[in-house]
Formats: sequence, C-alpha cells, structure tokens
Amino acid sequence: GRIAILFGSEKTGLPQEILDKSSHLLVIPTHPACPTMNLAASVAVCCYEFSKAQGSPRKVRGLRDAPIGFKQKENLIGQTLEMFKHVGYLAHLPQAEVCKRLWNLFNQWDVRGRHAALIAGLVRKINRGASQ
Repeated sequence: GRIAILFGSEKTGLPQEILDKSSHLLVIPTHPACPTMNLAASVAVCCYEFSKAQGSPRKVRGLRDAPIGFKQKENLIGQTLEMFKHVGYLAHLPQAEVCKRLWNLFNQWDVRGRHAALIAGLVRKINRGASQ
C-alpha cells in the first residue's frame, strides 16, 4: 500500500492532531549532548535507512488480509462512536477524547480487512439493537 512519511517543522514538530492520527511514530536516537537534529538531516537519515533496509515487503493474499487504509479506519471509528452514543457510553467522556483513544487503539492493532469487517458487523448489530 501507499504510505506517507511526515516531518514536522524544526521549531514545533507536527501538530498533536496529526500525531493522534498517525499509525507509527519514528524517533531518531541522538546523543544526549546534541538531542535535536535539523529537518534536512532527519530526512537524510530516514532515506538512508529505508534504502538499506533488506528484504521484500510481505505479500498480501487479498483485500481481506490487507491492512485497512486511513479512510476505512476513519469510517470504522465513526461507526464505533455512533455505537458508543447509542449505548450511552459517551456520557462520561468527551467525544474528542474517545475518538483520540480509538485512533490510538486501531493504530496499535494491525487491523486488516477481515478484522474491520468483523468489528463493523458487531457495531452494526449493536446499533440496530440499541435503536429498537
């Protein structure tokens, strides 16, 4: 699949809203005496490491085995938030905080198409039952 590697500005880094929706965070270890690295050096280190990485990407057998993309993850989180509303779970937590936690959860899991289908089916079933 396609990936994007984002670099923040040297002064401020990436905004928290971008970090919250990122599936992986990369930290380049530096010496304690010089704990920061400028943007050009960071990009160069990443490009070097990617170019020397050995092995070929793992073959994916089909869409159900492929990791879900950003849009599919966004839809799944939206459906899960709706389920939380239906069952009254959002009563004690702000919706933005629940959304952030769901992003973190789905980013930590290796959610594949078959997993997303399972979760979406469960969420639909709960939403139908809660609305009756």
